[in-house]
Amino acid sequence: VTLTPPGGAPLEFGFAADGWLRELRSQIEGRTITTRLEDYRAVAGLQLPFRLVVDEGDPRLLSEVQWAEVSVLDDDKLAAQDLAAPTASIDFRFTDGQPVDLPFELINNHIYVQVEVNGQPLRLLFDTGGVNLLTPKAAERLGLSSSGQLAARGVGEKAQDVGFAQAEQLRIGTFELDQPLFYVIDLGPMMG
Repeated sequence: VTLTPPGGAPLEFGFAADGWLRELRSQIEGRTITTRLEDYRAVAGLQLPFRLVVDEGDPRLLSEVQWAEVSVLDDDKLAAQDLAAPTASIDFRFTDGQPVDLPFELINNHIYVQVEVNGQPLRLLFDTGGVNLLTPKAAERLGLSSSGQLAARGVGEKAQDVGFAQAEQLRIGTFELDQPLFYVIDLGPMMG
């Protein structure tokens, strides 16, 4: 079955002979994303998939989620705190309680700021819409080890390996961020 929402891309739904939804296919930026729903089990009179696989055609982007068990609460046992938003921990601070003046360098219309990662000085490209990103060489210089392997996409069709590294602290002037996570990626192939 194919459905096309107004102004949207077509969605293909694949149903098995037993009537259960088994597959959903969609197009995002020219790539086919296939979501498979597997291992249906009866829970409180409903059939629920206990395994979900999202395949974007690149093994680095394959996601699998499997539930071991699903609990169903009676309405009279569901308390308001069961639905409350989790308490967020505070992982940043302004050490002097004041806003930070952020000196920067403007080079080729790019903003660079001086920061410290784990107490080591570093000049970073400042991108308000971006993520914390380091090249493998910068991560190594800071003593950060990269782990994991996903695919990152930029302009064009090529995907580039990306890993993750966690620092103890990122400091910008009197602003401190605890446990920042950095994407570690070689920008060379994406820049040329």
